[in-house]
Amino acid sequence: MAPRVPPPNEEYRALVDKAYDKFARLREFPAYGRNKWDFYFHKTFQVYSKLWKFQQENRAKLVEMGLKRWEIGEIASRIGQLYYNYYLRTSDSKFLTESFIFYEAIFSREYFKEYDKDVAVANKQLRYTARFIVICLLLNRKETVQLLVRQFRSLVDEYTRTFNEIKFSELTLDTFRMLQAIEWEPSGLLFKMRTDSSMGSGGIGVSDEIPDPSLPPNPHKYILYRPTVPDLLLVLATACDELSSDGIVLLYISASGRSGRSLSTSLSSQNLGGALQSSKKRVVSLTPTLNLRNININVAQTGIIDYTEMAKMDNSDENSPTTSPGMKDAPATHSSPEQPGSGTSGLWLGSKRSSGLNLLYPSDILPFTRRPLFIIVDSDSSFIFESISGEERGEQAILLLSPSMQPWEDKGLSSTSSSSSSNRSGNIFTFFLTAPLLAFCQVFGTSGKNMPKGNYEQTEKLLATLIAEWGNALDSMRLDPVWARVLGDPFLRQLTCRFIFCRAVFGLHSKYRDKPEYLPRCNPPLPDELLPTSKVVEMVVYLLATRFGVSDQFDSRPSTAKKADGLNGSFKDETTTGEDFSAGTG
Repeated sequence: MAPRVPPPNEEYRALVDKAYDKFARLREFPAYGRNKWDFYFHKTFQVYSKLWKFQQENRAKLVEMGLKRWEIGEIASRIGQLYYNYYLRTSDSKFLTESFIFYEAIFSREYFKEYDKDVAVANKQLRYTARFIVICLLLNRKETVQLLVRQFRSLVDEYTRTFNEIKFSELTLDTFRMLQAIEWEPSGLLFKMRTDSSMGSGGIGVSDEIPDPSLPPNPHKYILYRPTVPDLLLVLATACDELSSDGIVLLYISASGRSGRSLSTSLSSQNLGGALQSSKKRVVSLTPTLNLRNININVAQTGIIDYTEMAKMDNSDENSPTTSPGMKDAPATHSSPEQPGSGTSGLWLGSKRSSGLNLLYPSDILPFTRRPLFIIVDSDSSFIFESISGEERGEQAILLLSPSMQPWEDKGLSSTSSSSSSNRSGNIFTFFLTAPLLAFCQVFGTSGKNMPKGNYEQTEKLLATLIAEWGNALDSMRLDPVWARVLGDPFLRQLTCRFIFCRAVFGLHSKYRDKPEYLPRCNPPLPDELLPTSKVVEMVVYLLATRFGVSDQFDSRPSTAKKADGLNGSFKDETTTGEDFSAGTG
């Protein structure tokens, strides 16, 4: 007797159950380590490839038997998730591109359009749309982002009229900005899209890659959202273990220094007017980066990266008791709700368990200073990490520490800037490190909208050029050896130069220059030649202040203002039209 051949719907359901089971098991793996995860990923991918091909070959019969369009969309969405998660694990952009192919096909074919008020399907559509927005942001697909944001708003309105509250994504604006700041700019030159769409061919292969020989691979990252301290330290230990012998780990943390009770309103639903809404509170992110070929970490705002070791230079030292525009970076006295020694002198990571698992102390990081660390802390209690300096276990750590106060927390801030709108734009320190001109505009409540067409973009190019010159100047200065090691890496070099710009803006501003709580700090100190009051730094800040009409907020010396005016009038855009960057300044 011939064996029974199961009807298509039974075989389909069996494949769905198997695929969903493997997908669920894959999600249980921690956000660190790759060997075991890689094995299960490929197993899961094989099952979904088989499922996708089967439903394509039997689509007509399955539809007759009750297959819904949203079910097809969910399969495609999970395949897109697999690609996206593989990108997060490897930072290989071709998987991000492949994820986009599947998500775009779901969007264009409207698989989730009719969900008949079913809350489960409505949630699937919202999650899919949110993920698609993030993918498009990472690929700089701005027009698609705008289209998706409009649709997302409509979906949210419909959802709130019918069903729960909702959550957009476990990726804050600050994390997203730092994520992009340590990746090479996506370029159409990097990939050749297949002529036959993977959505219609039955296969789920990866886009053919045409690597740009001038660019190294993107750093490998770990992204954690509201981790406990043990979770964070376990990921950090894994990153240090995976670090190459000549690498450096970049640890980026954005978290609050206050207790969870004071943060109950800080995690409101995300505003997608242009990007995700930020929450400095209760978030952490890790980003390890490969040394132009190594590894990266991210915790809902923390990062880790490998970099090439460069030639070392002489050490410079300074023990100034306070920080001011004309002095080197040194520990300063700060006021905070929780001072060191109070029992809560840590950063609040904000998960809902006991406080002992939520507070990250500087001493928690010390065991990892056996490897080189580049630490960025964006927090109202960032100053507590200054205690790491001099206590390292083997390698001197670099610290870039945010101001303990945001500019809009000053009661006397110009009325042109609103606290609520500023808070929706992310934390100002991270903003300066990732988008310095936009951050400058935010501080003064201005924008490039009133400038003649193209002038804002030209000003952005000019600022990037001038900031890069500071990096070139550092190469010829007397540096602490630990700084000399990192300046050969383009990502860390850029973050350092943008830190100099951030410090200069607040160090020269008439309202903030004498208030240490508004000034970022670094350790070990950078050379005096790049302090806020140095001429080469002053001129850049005054140039921008003049172009945006806010020069009255700086007390410029006549000689410096004159030189800034001269730079403003003579600097040409050699890469484009050769036109004066200052033309048509509003």
